[in-house]
Amino acid sequence: MGRVPPAGIAVGDEVQSEALHSYVYPLIDEEQAEVMSVKVNHIAIVVEDIERALGVYRDVLGLPLEHIAEESAEQVRVAFLPAANGEIELIQPTTDDSGVAKFLSKKGEGLHHICLEVDSIEAATAEMAARGLEVLGQVRTNQRGEKYIFIHPKSAHGVLIELYERPG
Repeated sequence: MGRVPPAGIAVGDEVQSEALHSYVYPLIDEEQAEVMSVKVNHIAIVVEDIERALGVYRDVLGLPLEHIAEESAEQVRVAFLPAANGEIELIQPTTDDSGVAKFLSKKGEGLHHICLEVDSIEAATAEMAARGLEVLGQVRTNQRGEKYIFIHPKSAHGVLIELYERPG
C-alpha cells in the first residue's frame, strides 16, 4: 500500500521542492542508499555490424568515435563512443559461439548491459552476493587493466549489470 502525499502535493501540480523533499526523503533508506558509490560508466548495445551501427550513433546522433578495439577474452569488437555522462559501447561478436553471439542470436540487436563503476569491485561483488544477487563467475581483468564482473539479469529485473573498477 503506497503512502498518500500530504495536502498540496498531487500529480501534475507544481510544488515547492521543500514540500516534495519532506514527502520523498523518508521513503529513502539511508543505509541502503549508501551501501556503495556507483556511477554509470557505459551502456552496451549489441549489434550485428559495428560499421552499420555507427551510421546511427556517430553519423546521426553525433557521438564521437573514440576508437574500436577487440576484446579477445570476451570475443567481441567494441566501438567506444563517449558522451557527456558516460559512454555508449557498441559490441559485435567476433565468433559464433561466444556469449554475446548467443545473446544476439536469441534476442537480436539492442541493450546488452549497463555498466556501473564502483570504487572497489571486490567489496561491491561481496555485498551484492551477500544480498542474494547472482554474480556470474569471478572478477576478470581486461586488456587495459580494468576489473569487471557481471550480475545475472534474473537478479536485476531482466538487465545484465556489469560492475567495473578503474585501475588505481
